[in-house]
Amino acid sequence: MIFGHGLLAERLLRARLTDVIDLSVYPVLAGSGKQFFRDGQSAQLRLAAVKTFSKIVKITYEPQH
Repeated sequence: MIFGHGLLAERLLRARLTDVIDLSVYPVLAGSGKQFFRDGQSAQLRLAAVKTFSKIVKITYEPQH
């Protein structure tokens, strides 16, 4: 489990060592935000589940290897 996102998570995904990506989204307007992938990078992901809570949305993706 990795909290946040950084170079380690990016490398694990690229090396196909990631089984599931769980994103918890708390909608707040604060500047321009942060990209999940760097420019020129992408990943084949399948939306596996979406669960809503009172103010948070949990989105689950599975990498398509």
